[in-house]
Amino acid sequence: MKRKLYLMVALLVALVVTGGTFAYTQTSSSVSTRVSAGSFATVTAYSGSEAWAKYNRTPDWTPVEGTAGSIAPGDLYYIENPSGYTGKLLVMLYVTNVGDLANSYSYINMQVQAYDYDADVSTHTSENLDLYLTLTNGYVCFVLDPANGDGYVITIDGGSWYCFDADGGSLSPSFYIDVRQA
Repeated sequence: MKRKLYLMVALLVALVVTGGTFAYTQTSSSVSTRVSAGSFATVTAYSGSEAWAKYNRTPDWTPVEGTAGSIAPGDLYYIENPSGYTGKLLVMLYVTNVGDLANSYSYINMQVQAYDYDADVSTHTSENLDLYLTLTNGYVCFVLDPANGDGYVITIDGGSWYCFDADGGSLSPSFYIDVRQA
């Protein structure tokens, strides 16, 4: 009977010690999104509280080493319809630091969306894109018709990630957008 008691006490002590060690080695960090642009149309990167914004924030998550999580939606860019141009726009959205992100994440899946913005009534109408930016593809392309509304708000509408190393590299994606005549 004493052996069983000693065994139980030893197992409990081992559980407490290893559980404490596991919690101690966990690291978390916040994510900040960086955006830049170059294009045919006038493109404005979200910098905080613009009138055209849908979410009034950038995409956000807090990676914790050894865990998975979700991405809170956020604004990236506003593409103003080019004056006098009636053709379609080819939009290419890139993650420019995929290699750095791959040092910290097993995967990042970011759902990209474009919203037609009408400044007169401050409405956002979804274009129903079914596109994901990932560590594998690094970019997405889509076509927009500038005849609709005043322009487009480009957003990350959600997604997921798995962080295996919160200290090993960049935890924040950098975005670049290029808008051309289609």
